[in-house]
Formats: sequence, C-alpha cells, structure tokens
Amino acid sequence: NEEAREPWMLDYVDDAESNVFRRQPLTFSCSSEESGFHRPQEAFDGLQGSSWYAREGDPEPWLALESARGVKLKELLLSPAAASELLRAECVLFETVEIRINDAREPLRVTLDPDPLKKTLVALGRATLVRRLELRVIDPPHEPGKFVGFAEIEGR
Repeated sequence: NEEAREPWMLDYVDDAESNVFRRQPLTFSCSSEESGFHRPQEAFDGLQGSSWYAREGDPEPWLALESARGVKLKELLLSPAAASELLRAECVLFETVEIRINDAREPLRVTLDPDPLKKTLVALGRATLVRRLELRVIDPPHEPGKFVGFAEIEGR
C-alpha cells in the first residue's frame, strides 16, 4: 500500500478484524464526552477514524466497557485520539494511562509510545476473562479548546 508512510504501518491493516471488542455486546461509560460525535463506544469500534473525546477540561478523563459474558483478552492496543497532526489541532497527547481490569486492587500503569502514530501494546501476560475494563488518563494536559481521548482501544 503506497499510502502507508512507514513500513510498520502495514502491520496495522488487519488489526480491526482481530479486535475482540467488535464482536461482543458491550456497555460503555465515561467521565464525560465532548459531543454525540465522540462517544465512548467510538474508541472500541475497530475504526481509527472515530474517537472518544472527554469534555474539554475534564480533570480525570476515563472510559470503561462492561461485558456481561466477559471478553477473553491477552493484550490491548491503545491509540490516542491525537495520533495525526490534523487531530492534534483539536486533541492533546497524553503520556500515561491506568488500566483496571475487573475488580483489580491495583491498576496497570502504562506509558504510551512516544510516537503517537504507533499503537501502544499492553500485554496482560495470560488470557484474562474481562467483564469490566477501565482506562483512566493520568495527569491529562490542558490546552484551551482541545480534548483528551482515544482513537481506538483494541483487544486481542
């Protein structure tokens, strides 16, 4: 594909098909949403072009999904909403996310890849049945008129 700017981008082409969140009945919640165009489910739909944005100035942005049956996960792939230069006009990049799976006492603290075009891989170690997944942005930067959010959260 000639439109891929870097050879590693070709590895992402089939990621949507392997995203287990796309095939599950899920319930979503969040701390806030910028508008009806940037709802929390947009971050789990398998499309990099849609995103969840927290409301501007949200001091502790988070989003969560719940599954009554549970979703088996071995890893997560995280993509910030501000991945491209175009989207950085309306979103800010953030560095750290806390991920809480089910009722875990301690969240996983994850530092995102410094290259916003690259997905951050979070390996869970072993397959885990997830009934609740919460992602919380830690110390979100605040810039007037800009939002914090995720373009995509993929599960495998």
